[in-house]
Amino acid sequence: MIPLRGKARRYLRSLGNQLSPTVYLGKEGISPALLRSIDEAHAYQELIKIKIERSCPLNRKEAGDHLAAATESYLVQVLGNTVLLYRPDPDKPKIVLP
Repeated sequence: MIPLRGKARRYLRSLGNQLSPTVYLGKEGISPALLRSIDEAHAYQELIKIKIERSCPLNRKEAGDHLAAATESYLVQVLGNTVLLYRPDPDKPKIVLP
């Protein structure tokens, strides 16, 4: 995957401000069920927000890196206990990056 450039990352962060968390990462950690729910969320939206609960055994930055690698998506931002992931639709991308 080609890394995101500064303008594209800033644009995605601005779009992510208005999103509410779609997936919650809890005490189970990164499980196959969690990865499946992230894939389902990416089927409807290219940009998703994941909330990391306090009971999660992983560090928030580690969790963001692992989630991005496991779901083949871009890690846009880790802010507080939320992770913003972007995976463009291969057929019809809805978000056009600058």
